[in-house]
Amino acid sequence: MNNFETLKNTLQDSIFTWDYFTGFEKVKVNVKKIEKELNLLNYLIGKDNIESEFLSLIEEYPKVRKILPILIAIRDDKLFSTPIITNMETLIPENKKYIFHDVMNENIKKELLIFFNESGLRDIFESKAVKNLVDYCFGVEVGFDTNARKNRTGDIMEKLVYKFLEEFCEENNNLQFIEQATQKRIKEFFNYDIKI
Repeated sequence: MNNFETLKNTLQDSIFTWDYFTGFEKVKVNVKKIEKELNLLNYLIGKDNIESEFLSLIEEYPKVRKILPILIAIRDDKLFSTPIITNMETLIPENKKYIFHDVMNENIKKELLIFFNESGLRDIFESKAVKNLVDYCFGVEVGFDTNARKNRTGDIMEKLVYKFLEEFCEENNNLQFIEQATQKRIKEFFNYDIKI
């Protein structure tokens, strides 16, 4: 019991290191994947006749459509499970993911213009509120990455607890531990059955 009290009393008030807040490597990788399409969309910034330029660009470069959701800070997989209300009279939500993936036709062009206007993107492009979409998406990805903090918190806590347990077991030669202990691993390592 004395060993447990010592262990408990030496736990830290914080587990955070500076790399906890943002996983910049992941952010850079995600932006790199769509950098070409973002640079193509940069062409639209400040254009006159923005709607026709927008449609012309996505017809000439269809891959650009697939990255449009990130400009409003939504991942493609989340868009599938997020029905959109486009008619305020009927208030009927519809899945609109198809406008970013299906073969282009007149209906999809119309839907894309609705998206472009109602999402606020048209204003962002026309007003030149954003100068470079690569940099803009870097910021969006940093925002997305804050959602991954809880995973990093678990990883950091695991590393810190491992360090403490390793030192504690070295000081107390009669103790052993295994990391990420499962019922099966406990049986294999300690030959002990636990009930779950």
